[in-house]
Amino acid sequence: SKSTINTDLIEVKKILSKYNLKLISKSHYGIKVIGKEKNIRECVIDCGLIDLTIFTPGNSYDTWLEVLGDNDYRPIRKIVLDSFQKFNFHIYENLINNIIAHVYLACKRIQANCLIEEDFFDESINYPLELKIANEIALKLKTEMQIIFPPSEINHLQFHIIGRNISNLDASISEQELKNLVNRVLEIASNTYGYDFINDSTLSSDLLTHLKTVKVRLEIGAKLRNPLINKIKSKFPFPYEIATYCFKNKWNWLNDISDDEISYIAIHFASSLKRLEEKNKPKKKKVLLMCASGIGISRLLEVTLLHHFKDKVELLVDQCVYTKKIPTNKFDLILTTFTPDVPSPNIIVISAIPSEEEIEKITNFLFPKELNFSLEKLTDEKLFFIYDTSDKKSILSNLCKSLQDLNYVTEKYYEAVLEREKFSSTYIGNFIAVPHAVYPLVKKTTVTICIIRNGIKWDNENEVKLLFLLSIKSKEAKYLSDLYSLFVKMVENSELTSKCIACNSYQEIISLLKNNI
Repeated sequence: SKSTINTDLIEVKKILSKYNLKLISKSHYGIKVIGKEKNIRECVIDCGLIDLTIFTPGNSYDTWLEVLGDNDYRPIRKIVLDSFQKFNFHIYENLINNIIAHVYLACKRIQANCLIEEDFFDESINYPLELKIANEIALKLKTEMQIIFPPSEINHLQFHIIGRNISNLDASISEQELKNLVNRVLEIASNTYGYDFINDSTLSSDLLTHLKTVKVRLEIGAKLRNPLINKIKSKFPFPYEIATYCFKNKWNWLNDISDDEISYIAIHFASSLKRLEEKNKPKKKKVLLMCASGIGISRLLEVTLLHHFKDKVELLVDQCVYTKKIPTNKFDLILTTFTPDVPSPNIIVISAIPSEEEIEKITNFLFPKELNFSLEKLTDEKLFFIYDTSDKKSILSNLCKSLQDLNYVTEKYYEAVLEREKFSSTYIGNFIAVPHAVYPLVKKTTVTICIIRNGIKWDNENEVKLLFLLSIKSKEAKYLSDLYSLFVKMVENSELTSKCIACNSYQEIISLLKNNI
């Protein structure tokens, strides 16, 4: 209907405005997009109009070709790949697809006589290898497809190739400025979040390599689009927050990098957290079983203990008599079927056929229960709010004022929360946002829960109906990992989130979260 078309065109105009493009109309002629050619192409690529990622996994190139409406994609792809291989230019798969999309779009626009502006690229910036590849692609397109790339188009293609090369980027040859930056970032991340990022040499090396290409892109004003940005923010909100905090701060000369770049950096921190998790896994407990009841009982006890503790213990069985000296200092636990002459804290006497109580006693000794993380410990009824509707700033202002009235945060906390929102949206998916301050201004660690029945506009794209305002003291940043793990589960469970939004009391939402997460 006409009203639907008009509504859609309003949204189209909003998208176009981000690229300084306008939609104009003229009676009997129709509508047209006007603006600089480079902005038009940037819009087309960013919106996924020529992008394999618009299809779900399993769809073939044939489907894509059907959408594009011609058969030029395959030969263009081959020309680009052959040119990169000729000059031994190594590039990630997602980036090569991005460049192929740029070349394909350039061919279509050149055929329509829509050319990149002459003054697009600063020729004083010297990247000879990338220029050779661009010239090679242009030559092949002219020879094989009769598409002629003028100098401005070759410059534009060179521009998109720069910053994509992953060969010859060994961390050892990275500039000292980048090394200093990475060391500072890892120091801040370690001190702020309580993880040993400083001694993760893989993280340090990967960041040095990655940031070298980031620096090149910043120097020439190139953008790197990350089609997985929303998935990364939803699946890895904690690593994303670490990357945002470390790279969007004013002290950092890379603080203007885009959210797409931040999401790529977040993956490095996510990998580091996985490595640290593996590294900190508890080692097997050394257990000595001393049995004086014969080989049959010894084997039965051995099988019983291994059944209960599987890969958690390293069990040594010693058939002995009660007079034998017990090596208490070499084992985490000694289990005996007799009472030793000399007692020791790490000796437990068990029956030849141990009872459930004895197994539980062994379990508690070897693996004492740690206090489980609980959202309930960080919040209470005074930190629970329900709004029918409002706006983002009003809600954040009210929540921060409540925290200030309770003397949980300082008076500048609200300003710090707004400042964090300028860096990157704290929306993580499924109508959930987790706002917080950009730097610690917290007297008591708390989580404020707020339900907005009818939702509020949170950023340019997303609506929020449930928010958790995090107020975490710097020394208690350990809570963040568990909190974000909880939020990820909520993002992945739409039914649970809907039930939370429908709650009418603090007790109801806490009970719901406790029973489902």
